Amino acid sequence: MALKVESRTTFEPSNVIQPIYTGGSVALGPDGRVLATSLGEDVLLTDLRTGKQLLRIEGDGENITTFSLAPDCLHLVVCSRSLSMRIYTLSGTKDNTRAEILRTLKPHAAPVVTSSIDRTGTLLATGGADGVTKVWDIRGGFATHTFHGHGGLITALHFFEVSTSEPETTPRHRKGKSKNKQDGAIGLSTAEGEATLGFRLATGHEDGKIRIWDLHKRKSIVVLDLHVSVVRSLEYSEHKDALLSGSRDKTVMLWDGRTWKNRSTIPILESVESAGFLKDGQLIYTGGENGRLRLWQTKNGMEVTQEQQAGAETESIVEVLYLKSSPFLFSVHADQTFALHSLTPIDSA
Repeated sequence: MALKVESRTTFEPSNVIQPIYTGGSVALGPDGRVLATSLGEDVLLTDLRTGKQLLRIEGDGENITTFSLAPDCLHLVVCSRSLSMRIYTLSGTKDNTRAEILRTLKPHAAPVVTSSIDRTGTLLATGGADGVTKVWDIRGGFATHTFHGHGGLITALHFFEVSTSEPETTPRHRKGKSKNKQDGAIGLSTAEGEATLGFRLATGHEDGKIRIWDLHKRKSIVVLDLHVSVVRSLEYSEHKDALLSGSRDKTVMLWDGRTWKNRSTIPILESVESAGFLKDGQLIYTGGENGRLRLWQTKNGMEVTQEQQAGAETESIVEVLYLKSSPFLFSVHADQTFALHSLTPIDSA
């Protein structure tokens, strides 16, 4: 009688589906392929096209409060509740990315709640829960500017550059309110100072105020105070020579980049968490509590998108990312999901 041979089949996983985001900061690489997300105390780099995990940077035991990825993808700056700020250098190929810690600093006396890196990838701005804003030399690891002026949380940061061919018109404000301490700031060389002539930093605050800081003169040049709630988004358009601000007071505002007067106020009728420019400043996108991405004409404030039914509270948009090199808008939602919105219909219009 023949013996019956039992056979068994074993399987090995080819792909593993796992969480990549638990809330907090999100960033895209320069070509829109690399996605950086916070997962508890760790930062993950993921290939957005394939879903493959490229790198996992372990944390320091405390949850991340904010992180920023340099536009050239050469540096990653991570801040956590431990009050530490870790600066990493990224190297290797897209399929074999490596991270090496450059230095660890204690930037503020309170947690850093927002951060931003300028277009050159050399300057970092941090906004603390202590109301202090600092600008850092990423490679050198030292603070170049320390700005006081906000009394509470810094809620938005944005670097931009203006033409220095004509002087800006700086509105006058009440005396006694314009003193700005720059404790601990390290002086720039003459060459570096000349390079910062047109550099500005816009900071938004939880009380609705926006300050514009001149990095060359090391002082606040104007305070914009028409918003009545938290400022969540700031962006400058060189084509329109205007600063765009989005707030939880359900409006976005356009500010003239020369006079700093309000050009227009667009009623969005929902709390705005993210706003920015499209098509060289011709359009404005907004995202907020209704969970729907909306587009507006800059020149007249009319909405371009058709009327949409508001989503559930868990669908609310917390951030929208846009790269000029990418054919999509990337929205981040409160339920920890992402959505890619094609810009092809707009580009072909």
